[in-house]
Amino acid sequence: MNRATNKFHCDLKHPTKKKMKTVKQTTPYKDHRIIALKVIDWCLEEFGIYADIKLKLGDYNDFKCWGQCYEGETMPAESVSINRYIVEIAKNQTLRDFVATVVHEMVHVKQWETNNWRGEGEAEANKLQYKLTDKLWKENIL
Repeated sequence: MNRATNKFHCDLKHPTKKKMKTVKQTTPYKDHRIIALKVIDWCLEEFGIYADIKLKLGDYNDFKCWGQCYEGETMPAESVSINRYIVEIAKNQTLRDFVATVVHEMVHVKQWETNNWRGEGEAEANKLQYKLTDKLWKENIL
């Protein structure tokens, strides 16, 4: 996998979704950004990594997928460079799927930061997205 040009593709598995339907808002929260940022912070701590995450929220039709992430420019710091990643998440999902999508993309960030994945990394991200979402919920992060 080429770090400079790779972009994780949009084949997230949502077992609760058989067919995509358009909805305006499926969570009781008006600000998806707050939820996503809490999940991102939790993932960074859970994975033991440090990275700069730029979050972009939109609808499925904006991204043509539920979520995706890719590398941004490395940011120079005083003693070490900080890698930047852009994470794009579709808001028009159920709350659980929305959180799982953020987790899924953060697993990809972890894979890049640790330089550890098999194939394109999708199997690990798919395996962990709901497992870690449930763990996050049990820890009362949201």
